[in-house]
Amino acid sequence: MFGSGRIASRLDHRLRVTSPVNLRMQVSSDTDSTLAVIGPGGVFCDADGGELLDARVDARLEPGDYQVFVGHIGSAGRYRLELSELSQVGAGGGSDRGLYGDFTLGAGFLPDPQTATGSTGGTVSASRYGAHCDGMIDTTPDHTLTITSTVSLDIRVASTTDSSLVITGPGKVVCDDDGAGALDARVRETFRPGEYGIYVGHLGRQGEYTITITEAD
Repeated sequence: MFGSGRIASRLDHRLRVTSPVNLRMQVSSDTDSTLAVIGPGGVFCDADGGELLDARVDARLEPGDYQVFVGHIGSAGRYRLELSELSQVGAGGGSDRGLYGDFTLGAGFLPDPQTATGSTGGTVSASRYGAHCDGMIDTTPDHTLTITSTVSLDIRVASTTDSSLVITGPGKVVCDDDGAGALDARVRETFRPGEYGIYVGHLGRQGEYTITITEAD
């Protein structure tokens, strides 16, 4: 099993990619669908990235053979799988996740970059996650980052104050204070599949921020 839901032991479809392509794979179904795509470019999973409770994967696929599994959460149902090519930059909309928006990303994700906004800080010290973590943060994450396949990310904060950044997840705590320059925080890190919490804190006064996530070179 990959990601959420139940899938068959045998693949549902085989996808042969002959040249690098930015591809959208969209499920339309009469149930709560999931999607897993496995191949040379990595493992890409999704549950509700499409319309309503349907799955969608946007990814850059390198040449090779990919296995495609369409699963479900709850009852089984019928589905249609649609594939369409995306352009490299700004494809598919949705690059701005909005106020305290969450992210679902994997290798080759599109659109790239993606952003969200919020207010810094909270009532607890970031040092609860380690002496290397600075600033005041909220008791719950400002954003949830769901990683569907191993990916290296560059995560930057641009704010109106002295920002800090704390990212927690499976076996990982990453913190930064001034890595982006001008008192703002930045993290460059490789993330394995799982769910991570992103806290945007501050040293001193509260401010407004934009967080930007792009795939690292």
